[in-house]
Amino acid sequence: MDVSKFSAEDLVALDRINQTIKELSNEYNLRAVLLTSSAFKDVEYLNNQLDLVLENFYADAVPIKSMVRSNPGVMLLQNGKVIMKWSKKSFPSKEVLAEKYLKQQ
Repeated sequence: MDVSKFSAEDLVALDRINQTIKELSNEYNLRAVLLTSSAFKDVEYLNNQLDLVLENFYADAVPIKSMVRSNPGVMLLQNGKVIMKWSKKSFPSKEVLAEKYLKQQ
């Protein structure tokens, strides 16, 4: 597998996102999903490197790019409605997510 397809910046961002979700899932009932068009081997590599708490689902790249508009990117959905989207650089802290988005549930 060609691990060079993952930039160091993307790996750091994915790890930060994963750790934030992992911490939040201890306090809130969350379902976190990794929607990707990457090959199974690439996702397996990420799972092994980052100990992902995300369920893995595969889709074509075009609709994913249309939905998220960032790679990696995060979408917060509630009952099928998009509440917010973030790029790897704008993804908020655990505290902001909890206070602004999760305590309202």
